[in-house]
Amino acid sequence: MSLKTIIDEITAYIRENLHSIQSVQELAAYWGYSPYHFSREFKRLTGFTIAQFMASLKMEISIEQLVKENRSVLGSQLHAGFLSSGTFSASFEKQTGITPKQYQKKLHSLHKVLLDYENCLESRVTSHYEPTGNEEQFYSCCVNLEYPPHGKPGITFVGLFRSPIPNHKPIVGKAMVGDSVCILDKIPPGEYYLLACSVEKNSALKEYFVLKNCLRGRIQEGVRFPTHHRKIFSLSLRPPIDQDPPILVNLPQLLADSIKNRNLQEK
Repeated sequence: MSLKTIIDEITAYIRENLHSIQSVQELAAYWGYSPYHFSREFKRLTGFTIAQFMASLKMEISIEQLVKENRSVLGSQLHAGFLSSGTFSASFEKQTGITPKQYQKKLHSLHKVLLDYENCLESRVTSHYEPTGNEEQFYSCCVNLEYPPHGKPGITFVGLFRSPIPNHKPIVGKAMVGDSVCILDKIPPGEYYLLACSVEKNSALKEYFVLKNCLRGRIQEGVRFPTHHRKIFSLSLRPPIDQDPPILVNLPQLLADSIKNRNLQEK
């Protein structure tokens, strides 16, 4: 049986048995494949390795415990399956930009920033650009967003990421309200992964930080610049599926920082 026909079942199984899976060899044997073939096909079909997928799921659980359950940092770490506090804190900060304790402390202030931003009476776009060095040439592309017929789109985040799992700041990102067309500009040469996600307007605090239930759309293959310069992409936002990678980047903090930087530049 082709792995492609059961990839949804495999990713669902990994999610359900995350803490009991001991190795890729064990997982491959369970599904009746050799470890080499299983690992190679999994990455080809999803864009990321099994180890990367499992590590990102554990980090998503830790964020959920901090936000939804208001657990202590240690409790969140252990519940997610991290044995080393040092490893957990370093990995958490690398993927979200701040420490677990800082993350928890900033929840309410960042939630207020989000609600104020999305309840503006006019369309809004805020941009984020990662420092990239001294490139002389930059590129752009257009993203058309299609929303489900029902629902109330609040903030939509669109970004180009260096890897298929959005566990880092995008090289270029936009936070949009009231629009369905996004221009990503000032893109340096390279290969990136295009992802968009949208949180329903006036959602509860947890929905802006634990993004496992938000609408999303992505292009699984990498997009290359200058090859795709001025290309128009279409993303249909949909509910999550099991093979979607967790969205771990701290989008509320990224928006707050971008607004602050813009205000400083306008002074």
